[in-house]
Amino acid sequence: MKIVDHNYTAKTETSVALGFFDGMHIGHTKVIKEAVKKGKGLTASVFTFNVRPYDVIFKTKTPQIISQEQKNKLFEELGVKIVIKSDFKEILDMSSEEFVLGYLKDRLRAKEVVCGFNFTFGKNKEGDINKLKRLCKQADINLTVVNPVICDNNEVVSSSIIREYIKTGRIEKANYMMGRELSFESEIVKGNQIGKKWGFPTANQVIPEDRVCPKYGVYVSKVSFDDYETFAITNIGVKPTIGSLKPLIESYMPFYKGEDIYGKVVNTRVIKFLREEKKFDNAQILKKQISSDIESFFDYIG
Repeated sequence: MKIVDHNYTAKTETSVALGFFDGMHIGHTKVIKEAVKKGKGLTASVFTFNVRPYDVIFKTKTPQIISQEQKNKLFEELGVKIVIKSDFKEILDMSSEEFVLGYLKDRLRAKEVVCGFNFTFGKNKEGDINKLKRLCKQADINLTVVNPVICDNNEVVSSSIIREYIKTGRIEKANYMMGRELSFESEIVKGNQIGKKWGFPTANQVIPEDRVCPKYGVYVSKVSFDDYETFAITNIGVKPTIGSLKPLIESYMPFYKGEDIYGKVVNTRVIKFLREEKKFDNAQILKKQISSDIESFFDYIG
């Protein structure tokens, strides 16, 4: 898969999925899969942005559900060949006509375009789905609009709802909407090693500042590194009884009997919320609680 910027000029005719795809949830993957499917004989492409357009317009910083590296990996797994990662500021003032007729048609040589039901485009979001249909017809581009994905409780799958579920510990609902587990991939760092002294050695990861932080608490997770994967008990938070300068992901792997993994890149997938993070009166009470958490962990995994 090739990643290019907005100045890219397609060498072949393309099928293009449009969107920021910030959560890469089941609605987003439906759009991309459709573009790949429609792109037989064409180059399957994604047109997206390097930052969330909302954050540029309103000068905010929305925490990301997945990292850019994870998103690129998912694009490739779905069959995308070209990712056009545009600087939103560069096309902010482009009219809807310029975007479809000048950019999609002439620059990207799009023959198939796929987008979600709520896609907007052009200066001041002047273009809606109806206008996109008219312009694509004028440009001889076949347009496919993907309907919203609705869950059993009549909720429309969206990144904003997923963020709220993650922040409030409803991780199973978030994972369902994403179609995969929330994951954090980073290098293991040394902690205060108190868990190791107690017989519960942990693999510690720092939560990136640009990522949405799960509700502080204890979770069931899966940890993988190299070719190894195992269930783990993971604490996410600031360890109020002992103290931590920043939120950490600390995973105890009961089944792992290997050597220290400091410096290894580890992927931690968060599966089930067990309890909130608490401040205990002393370390011995905390130690007792950890033993109780381990029992809850084994009850969950059977």
